Amino acid sequence: MKPTPSLARTFLAAFACLLIGGATGYAQGMGGNPSQAVSKALSKLFGANASFTADSEVEVDGPQKATLEMSLTFHQGKTRTEIDLTKMKSGSLPPGAAEQMKAMGMDRVISISDDKSPTAIIIFPGMKSYVSMTNPSTGKETAESKIEETALGKETIDGKEMLKQKVTINEPNGKSTDLTVWRPATGEFPAQIEFNESGTKAKMKFKNVVKKTPDATLFAVPKDFEKFDSPQAMMMKKMMEKAGQ
Repeated sequence: MKPTPSLARTFLAAFACLLIGGATGYAQGMGGNPSQAVSKALSKLFGANASFTADSEVEVDGPQKATLEMSLTFHQGKTRTEIDLTKMKSGSLPPGAAEQMKAMGMDRVISISDDKSPTAIIIFPGMKSYVSMTNPSTGKETAESKIEETALGKETIDGKEMLKQKVTINEPNGKSTDLTVWRPATGEFPAQIEFNESGTKAKMKFKNVVKKTPDATLFAVPKDFEKFDSPQAMMMKKMMEKAGQ
């Protein structure tokens, strides 16, 4: 299937949903540098669960509304998410968008970040490419973030009673991130998290949680993958290559 301009717009819209709502919050708009507030928030929130894998259902409510499934791997501040964009549901996706994304190799997307590093990586295995985006202000802080927890009562999620909390993470640079967290009464792994980032609200429900140390290769880029500095640059080159076939 030949690439079309509508495919580019579709992919960028889906990419925006992924970046803002996929638990890692890597970009402020489509052309900005990565904002890792959400990744750092997860690092602080899961401090007692330093290593785990989980599946997550994500609902994004903002300029780009979407629902999607995501696999999450976390290890000592490093976050890896993987999403199949063909399974994403969004009113902004035109008919046939999923098939076009798959034909272009844009369907599977992996994102990797480290809350101690200024660089976030977005990998497209089907295109053997990745985008590297850097925020110079990230990863240079030496002071510890402070966490404030406020009890908000109890709520029932999927038939189970949960403790509801507001968690505020105050960064040394003055920025704060607010999350609403639902945990079992035993204080175990959160069942659900809700947060706002750059005007977009995302809700994550966790399942199939396994506490284990993940393989280090999950956080590395394959050596034969081509590097790009922006998703736009990658899109342009790959679409031109497809058009020339």
